[in-house]
Parts: sequence; C-alpha cells; structure tokens
Amino acid sequence: MSTGLRIIVEHYDMKSGEIIESTAIADEELCKATTLKEFGYLHIEQIEIIKKLQDVKLSQQIILNTVSICPKCNNKTHKDGKVKSTFHAALTDHAITLQRTRCKCGWHSPMSIEGIFGSDVHPDLLQKQAIQGSCQSYDKSKAFLNAESACYRPINNHSQIMRAVNKVSQALETLRKNAEATLCAPELIATVDGGHIKSRGEARSFEAMVATVYRPESLKSINGRNEITDKTTVASAKDDAQATMKQLFLAACITQGMAIKSTVTCLADGADNCREIA
Repeated sequence: MSTGLRIIVEHYDMKSGEIIESTAIADEELCKATTLKEFGYLHIEQIEIIKKLQDVKLSQQIILNTVSICPKCNNKTHKDGKVKSTFHAALTDHAITLQRTRCKCGWHSPMSIEGIFGSDVHPDLLQKQAIQGSCQSYDKSKAFLNAESACYRPINNHSQIMRAVNKVSQALETLRKNAEATLCAPELIATVDGGHIKSRGEARSFEAMVATVYRPESLKSINGRNEITDKTTVASAKDDAQATMKQLFLAACITQGMAIKSTVTCLADGADNCREIA
C-alpha cells in the first residue's frame, strides 16, 4: 500500500466550526529513507512549508486590516483597487495583496505594509540582523542570515544590517543617557569621622574610620524627626594608611550618584585622617 503525507491549513469559524477555506501546503508520498538526508524534511523544504503557512495567515490577516470606516470623517470608505507590497519575516519574504480604500473626503488608505505598520521588516528579523551585525562583519552576517533561510534574501543586505545595528545602538545610547541623567546627583553630602577603639592585643587601640554619603533630598522630616531615607555607609579599620578607606569612600560617592559635575560637601572635624580621606 502506498501512503502519503498532506499538510492542510484550515480557516474556520471558531463558533460553528464551519471551514471557510482549506489550503494544502504540502502533499507527498511517504517513502522509506535510505540515507540520513532523506530522513525527514530538508532544510529548504522546512523553509518552504513555513513560507506557505505564512502566506495563508498573512492573506487572511491583511483582510482584517482593510479600513472600512474613514478615520478622518467616519464615513464609509469605498474600494480603490489592489496593490502588492513586500513583507520580510524572520526566515521568509512575502508579497502581500492590499485592498486599498478611499473616502469622498479625500482620505486614502496606505499603499504598503510599511505604510500600515511603519516598517515592512518583522521585529524578529530586525533583531537577528542587529545581533549578527554587532558580532561580526556585515558581509558575514549577510551570509549567515541567508544560510538560515536556505536562499539569498535581498533584505539581508549590507545597508539593511547596518541600519538594524544603528537602530538598536541609538536606542541603547538613549537609554544609557537617560539612566546616567537619573543616577547623576548634582549635589552630595558626606560625613567622615574616626576614632580609636580599645584593643585586646599588644597595641592599646586601633583606628577605625566611618563615612556616610547621601543626597540632600534624602534628608526628610518623618514624624517630627529628621531622617536620612537613603544613604551609603562604609568603614575600615585596616592599618594601611587609609588606602582601603579612601577606596570605600569613593565607591560610596559613586553609588549615590557622584559624577564629574557633582558637588560633594564633606563634613568632618579638623583631624588629619578625616581631611586625608576627603
């Protein structure tokens, strides 16, 4: 007995279960595999199945995007011919048929996928291009992306990959600048103090230093008492000419948002050790 495999996509009414349209996207005889290459679908066959699946879904989805009510005057629109538009998915490229509409007020519907969504490149593909383009040369990225799709794709060109990388880098740069602006403190208050603590060893005592850094706006009146709601405190008792304490104090200032243009007001007594740290 000879058997076959058929992959069918059905567009149906979810309430009644009625099949609106049935499309066969693959139909082949089932044969015994004599080599590993014949076992399952080839790479290019998998891509072709994905492409046909996408074509079915896209052809139905784009109908739902047809504008029947004018967004300008709320009147009913009229059909104004059909146009072809390109769409680039993660692994496949597609030609989409758009039903244009118009209104007597002069409004016309967009003529392309880019006009509807702002771009004809799917975010998944844009992400893949940006990742590859940031890790290796644009030419190598193009070759890698085309190999994934098992064919040459014009959308994976040098200029497009460069634009994808630039889009992401510009967005990241904006986020970085916003984060820096948020974290940067124009003014900080710091207190430094020290003292000697009795020791059980041969030495009678050892020196300990403490510093606290906070933003002025963190000093708030709570229940009639002034409290510092956010601060960073560091301390050291190492006998290393205050090298550790200085590093800890600097780190505390940075943690609270110290930048090049920040003003740090340091409060301390007149002891040399406090002055050295400040």
